[in-house]
Amino acid sequence: MGGYSLNVTATDEKSASISQVLTVWAYIAPQCSPISLEWTPARPISVNVANYCIASNALTTSFTEKEDNETIFESVSFSTNGSTITFTANDSCVIGRYLGVATVVDNLNGSTPISLQLTSKNNVTTISALKSSYSYLVVNTSNVNDTDYDGKVQVSGGKVKINLVQLVKLCGSDGPLDFSKIGADYSEFLSGSNNNGKIVGEINGVEMFISGMSNGASILRSWEFISSVIAEDRKTGNIANFTLSVIKPYEG
Repeated sequence: MGGYSLNVTATDEKSASISQVLTVWAYIAPQCSPISLEWTPARPISVNVANYCIASNALTTSFTEKEDNETIFESVSFSTNGSTITFTANDSCVIGRYLGVATVVDNLNGSTPISLQLTSKNNVTTISALKSSYSYLVVNTSNVNDTDYDGKVQVSGGKVKINLVQLVKLCGSDGPLDFSKIGADYSEFLSGSNNNGKIVGEINGVEMFISGMSNGASILRSWEFISSVIAEDRKTGNIANFTLSVIKPYEG
């Protein structure tokens, strides 16, 4: 309920008067305006729907997105808390419109729908890893099922090669990209002794090369290799980190 104070004065025929302040309580059902905002998808945006409404009582909000292939709904997720809706993009480069309907309800079940439109714009240059960690399987045939991995590679010329550019995404910049490693790599042979040879990784340009050290035959053994990688946009200095894990579960 909304409270309003009124100063009431009563006067009789002899001009005698008395004044009193009266408080009048009135109920105002929710009345809201459409919401249209610009949004930089590199950062989440929170919209307090109550700011677009007139109502006497506290409001809570629900939201239904419009699943339209001409919008960016597949790239956006949302969460609600009271009268606030927070939108987050899983693609910082996405451009287009996001549409939906917010419904506000007060504690007397007064409600009204509100159209909401977010229009993404990209005025920020970013670099991001598509995933925080990647796993690759070393195979000896292209027919191996690798559904549990992000990709599969083969040993060629005594080395395993993985292109790193495909693991990151640039927005608002065309690079070029520099890659380097963070800290020490982890490697382990999955059978036999670890004393004879070692698996090492080296970045050359935009590719990671994994090979055996001390003993060229090491790469033919079964092994696991893990490296932390940093990608840097040379133009802006922006960076992104990810972990690369490679496993070769078989001998030969």
